[in-house]
Amino acid sequence: MEYLDMFIREVLRMYPIVPVVINRQSTEDFHISHVGTIPAGTIVTVDIYSVHFDPDLWGPIDPNVFYPERFATKWHPLAWIPFGIGPRNCVGMRFALMEMKLVLILLLKIYSIIDCGEQTQRSTKELDEMVVISPKKCYNPSANSRQTYNSKKFYYGIREVTNFKTQKWLECRFTYLGHKPNIDPDEYE
Repeated sequence: MEYLDMFIREVLRMYPIVPVVINRQSTEDFHISHVGTIPAGTIVTVDIYSVHFDPDLWGPIDPNVFYPERFATKWHPLAWIPFGIGPRNCVGMRFALMEMKLVLILLLKIYSIIDCGEQTQRSTKELDEMVVISPKKCYNPSANSRQTYNSKKFYYGIREVTNFKTQKWLECRFTYLGHKPNIDPDEYE
């Protein structure tokens, strides 16, 4: 579980959902070396993407290299800020991190993820930075199921939840899931 946490933190370091979120208004003049004086009333924004790729914060290993083990050691508390910082950070941070872990565990339990080769590499290099960071062009991931599929159990469960009884609906559902229906709908009447 510790390595999974490091993995998710590294993903969020390299691909933060929102690249620029921390906006504050200065209440008094302050001086920043090599920049100058920021007057009171100025809106100050932190560029999360730049902080997450700063070699001074994330060295000695290149910040452009995916390396989850970098989170095994302590780092500056303001170096990793995908959910913001301070009293106004995201209230759902712990929930989001736990949800990511659970979804990833379930996906890896059910599927074997297949590397799409060059398409995968391109999708992580060509990013759009608007309100959120996203790939310019999406590629469909590939996966193989690790489990055998019990179509009768699936059909019975769907019938109980939805009360759908038609063969046409069943065919559509199984086609969408990539399975050929072999069930007589009257079998569970």
